[in-house]
Amino acid sequence: MGVVFQTGQAFGPSEETKVYSSVGGRAVLPCSGAKFSRSCAEVNWAKLWMSIVPEPVVCSGRVVTPSKRSSEPRLGADCSLHIDNLEKEDGGTYVCEHSAGNGTISLQLLSISVEPSTALAVSHRVSLHCYLSAFTGLVLCNHSGVKLTWVTERGTELQGDRYSISYKSACHTVLSVVLRATDHQRKWSCQLTEQQEVKTTVSHVTALTDAVEEMFASEGQTLMLPCTDPASLSAGEKLQWSLSETPLFSLTTDGQVTALVKGSTQGLRMNPDASLSIHGMTEKLSGRYCCSKLNNSDRISVHRMIVVHLLTLSRDSTDNTKANSSYSWTCSLTCVDSCEDLNLTWSVSLAGSQQDGAVDQINKTLVSKLILPEHHTPGKIACIALSDGTERGRQEWTFQSGNKMLTAAGLLLLALIVLISAIGVVLHVKRRQETCPGTVYDNIGMQAHIYEDCGEAVSRRAPLRSQTQSLETAQSQINTLYVLQSDVS
Repeated sequence: MGVVFQTGQAFGPSEETKVYSSVGGRAVLPCSGAKFSRSCAEVNWAKLWMSIVPEPVVCSGRVVTPSKRSSEPRLGADCSLHIDNLEKEDGGTYVCEHSAGNGTISLQLLSISVEPSTALAVSHRVSLHCYLSAFTGLVLCNHSGVKLTWVTERGTELQGDRYSISYKSACHTVLSVVLRATDHQRKWSCQLTEQQEVKTTVSHVTALTDAVEEMFASEGQTLMLPCTDPASLSAGEKLQWSLSETPLFSLTTDGQVTALVKGSTQGLRMNPDASLSIHGMTEKLSGRYCCSKLNNSDRISVHRMIVVHLLTLSRDSTDNTKANSSYSWTCSLTCVDSCEDLNLTWSVSLAGSQQDGAVDQINKTLVSKLILPEHHTPGKIACIALSDGTERGRQEWTFQSGNKMLTAAGLLLLALIVLISAIGVVLHVKRRQETCPGTVYDNIGMQAHIYEDCGEAVSRRAPLRSQTQSLETAQSQINTLYVLQSDVS
């Protein structure tokens, strides 16, 4: 017995289609097998609460759900149901009714909850619960082939002694971790796969009250470190930037910026909005930056603590006189405090994937080398800095060896064209002189003829039109040469 819809039509039994998404994401529910007009006037959608009670969503092609959310559902061109900014309550069973039959779709949402839900700080233990919910957090876990996994931004499984991962069921997993200062604004991701195919991912970002932010800068890069709104200063207060406990600049309530230590601010500038600019990043400028609010000489609060690591990429060529010459690439990561949980990897466009190479640590610097034969050199190579397996920075090198070869060939072709053109001009002038030896030139270089059909001499100036055409022809040849050069390079 079918469930009676509000319009008086019934939903008969049908095969259920599963659609996975995540809270905050979007979902498209297909109305399979429907034969409809362009207006979808023959299509009805309903949501079944507890798989029994239908709640109309679309009646005769019109959305009827009361707008209690930021964006209401809408119909696609194929009468599919589109839902944006998904909430837990949106999960459940939906039925699409049309003249050819009914379609049942199970919308299952992935969500994350955090314990404790209070403010987080360094050394706090936090537990992140990842659920696959049918609706409103209620898990009816009877799935086969479904797996929940905690992953890095690269999509690889999260591993390490600091992580404690437990599985309550195929639809519920818990990640427990003691927070570090560098976990501020870190994204924790839970990924759902079915039959080893990734269906959806949901993420949560942790914010710490005593945060230390990490930045990975390339050599020579320009950075801007934010602080806070200077308008928050009270009378007698000031904002101060320091590098590794060495004061750099201060900003007072009247907007005056003062350099505090001479000789230590080269490449640095404090801006009127209290941000700090770093121009031309070097190893000397890497370190721990702090923006604090002070009252006289006493620190009131810390607004920003930012650790800036330096990432460099260089290339050395081996003996290029040999047929098997190669290039050696060196990537270095200068760590500020320690290199714990930091790593390096490579991305080579020729291979289309990341490549892991041996990483050595020298004091507080990680070094990785990659050697590629010259004939296998990719169009682009990148060294990537990882923190706990998550990409945090990269430096790229675009290889242009092939372009240089093309440019050399283009220059050779251009020189050949110019030589042929010059020979042609000389032969043309010589032939004209042999035919009509009375050719002379006037005082402004315009050719004049003192002959007429090489017979009776009649002095006359060459027609201006023919001169103009000759100039246009020459200009056209020159333009053609430039086009050839541009195409080759």
